[in-house]
Amino acid sequence: MLQMIRDHATGWFAWLVVILISVPFALWGINQYFGNSGQTDVAKVNGTEITSHAFQKRFEQEQNRLQQSLGPRYSELVNDKQLHKQVLQRMIDEMLLAQAADASGFRVGNQLLAAEIHGIPAFQEKGRFSQQRYEQVLRAQGMTPFTFEPSFRRTLLIAQVQDGIATSAFATPREVDQFIRLLEQKRDLFYMKIPLSRYEARAKINGAEVQAYYERHKDRFMRPEEVALSYIDLDVNRIMRTIPVDEQALRNLYGQEARRFVTPAERRVRHLLIRVPKGADPKVVARARARAAKLLAEIRHGASFAKLAKEYSQDPGSAAKGGDLGFFVQGTMAPAFGKAVFSIKKVGEVVGPVRTSFGFHIIQLEAVRPAREMPFSKVKSELAAEYRKRKAEDRYYSSTNRLTNLTYEHPNTLESAANRLGLKIRRSGLFSRKGGQGIAARPKVVRAAFSPDVLGGNNSDPLELGPMRTVVIRVREHKPAALKPLKEVRAEIERDLREAYAKVQVRKLAQAIVEKLRSGKSPGAVAKAERLELKRVRSATRNDASVNGAVLRAVFTLGRPKQDRGRYTQIALVSGDYAVVGVTGVLDGDPKALPKKKRIEDRRALARVYGQGEFLAFLNNLKRHAKIEIEQR
Repeated sequence: MLQMIRDHATGWFAWLVVILISVPFALWGINQYFGNSGQTDVAKVNGTEITSHAFQKRFEQEQNRLQQSLGPRYSELVNDKQLHKQVLQRMIDEMLLAQAADASGFRVGNQLLAAEIHGIPAFQEKGRFSQQRYEQVLRAQGMTPFTFEPSFRRTLLIAQVQDGIATSAFATPREVDQFIRLLEQKRDLFYMKIPLSRYEARAKINGAEVQAYYERHKDRFMRPEEVALSYIDLDVNRIMRTIPVDEQALRNLYGQEARRFVTPAERRVRHLLIRVPKGADPKVVARARARAAKLLAEIRHGASFAKLAKEYSQDPGSAAKGGDLGFFVQGTMAPAFGKAVFSIKKVGEVVGPVRTSFGFHIIQLEAVRPAREMPFSKVKSELAAEYRKRKAEDRYYSSTNRLTNLTYEHPNTLESAANRLGLKIRRSGLFSRKGGQGIAARPKVVRAAFSPDVLGGNNSDPLELGPMRTVVIRVREHKPAALKPLKEVRAEIERDLREAYAKVQVRKLAQAIVEKLRSGKSPGAVAKAERLELKRVRSATRNDASVNGAVLRAVFTLGRPKQDRGRYTQIALVSGDYAVVGVTGVLDGDPKALPKKKRIEDRRALARVYGQGEFLAFLNNLKRHAKIEIEQR
């Protein structure tokens, strides 16, 4: 299952896992006066609600994730309305899949849930699961194991459904051959680029055209509405830097956390497994026990444990290693197995057969690492960081309540809250609704800054910008939107008009060249007549780095040449230039010439494509038969 999580680490599944451990801290303070009686649903899926509260949390989490990833380009690249639809659709998809899993009898037991949680690196210290670290990470996100584990169990349940469908697909040898022919195909091509600059200088622009363009596109030349903020930033990381630490406090903490600094005893064993199917009848169980007992007797009479494990063990994960399971601590393995391992008295001793849900095990103790205690000097810096963190968190929680109440009681100023809490009032520069730098790069801050209440002179509600970071903002300067004067934008308009003229001309020339090529004229003759550079590429592959990406995509979209006639088209490049593209030869990939390893990779790749298609078809079928009600807003 953990491997499956890694395999899906760039898709919706990883996104969902991240969301589960990124639930922001819920503010207290003045919000307590109002309760949550205004809770509404944004959607219902087969009668099960998606509440506005749950949706808003997910929406803001995804906004924050994208903002951290894209930085200042967030406003340019992300449409909030489209993101709203995508997040809601994801939540609907997840609910449909969870309902399907429940209906099909899928379950995630406590043992599997624990194993998955133990395998998450964020919950580990020095490569091992730490209960204290687990609780600290969750606490930092405003969660507890009680709230996190049901959500994570649901995530694993959904993953079982997806993985069960996606990994069941396969590709036939004939399909793989056809896939290889297309994937490994090579094409002979040519292209000639027609630059905009060829015509831009020829454009004749007069004052009337400039004025008319200005009048038609006034919305483009508006200076956007802008605000500048004053704000209080309550950040646990800043608080941490102000916390003093003394030696005695650290020694007290060391004593309180003594168990944490003990590396538990570990044991390394080999095992040989004779599997027993679930629900096997007594005769099958007896045969497996007898076989295990026979192998145990051979080992006790001098046979090599590793050799017998390689030959007879039915544990695919360890058989090839002679049954070696490496070092592990108590509580890691199945209860009966772990009890047997940690009951062995000396290295080299063999015990068994031990019955577990997997079957019968023969176990040999290979090595023992006793428990080790780390001295205070080795963990002093870690203790200091933790001491500061705990004190800072306590101060943050108490200050958050006070900040909420003080900024509500004094809605026209931040001074009172700043003075009472010992915080600095910070300032931002001017920014528009598209955002800006620093705090203005946060979508949540931008929305609040341009809200009627804040533009009207009030403090904002407390805004959570991450785990244990809260700000309250107010507008200190407001500039309404205004039309830029013509003289300020004249050069931009003239540039636009020249570019528009040039685009028409290059498109006309590209179309004319394609017609000439289709009529039988040679690419070389046409390029020479039009004073264009002709570039030829032989045996280009689909990922040929030497060819412009847009040209390459067009080349592999064109059909096969007929007889001596190539295939031709024209395309617009990202730069605005045009290119005329032609295919003069096609050579399919040869399935027989492909190395066996590469063929296996291609077969798996094709099966993954089929599997994903089958999963999407399954999901679409769930949607078709579901009753989905979305609240119109």
